[in-house]
Amino acid sequence: MKLILKLLAGMAVGLLLGLYAPGPLLTLLLTFKGLFSQFIGFMIPLIIVFYIMSGIAALETGSGRMLGWTVGLAYASTILSGVLAFTAASALLPQWLGPPPPRRSPPTSWRPCSSWRSSRCST
Repeated sequence: MKLILKLLAGMAVGLLLGLYAPGPLLTLLLTFKGLFSQFIGFMIPLIIVFYIMSGIAALETGSGRMLGWTVGLAYASTILSGVLAFTAASALLPQWLGPPPPRRSPPTSWRPCSSWRSSRCST
């Protein structure tokens, strides 16, 4: 069976389970989904790093220098993207959100009390 058909069959089974499965089974499936998602999200960056490191280690000469350039490029792109996101948000969000609403003044009958136990503060 081709991969696309397997994916479509899996989506159909998931849709039917989501529509007609009893509550406890859905809770179990959602728990498994959450655990598996956390595991995959944790493992994928490690797999990528180890794949890159093994490829660089397989090189005979200059592998340390290339690893340094790779790590430096990754770090620099992370810092640059963070600075760019902060700059864009600082420039655009105030314009998109508009000015803050005016502050409301307290009612005229309100007055602060010097002590919360004071009898003169009761209304």
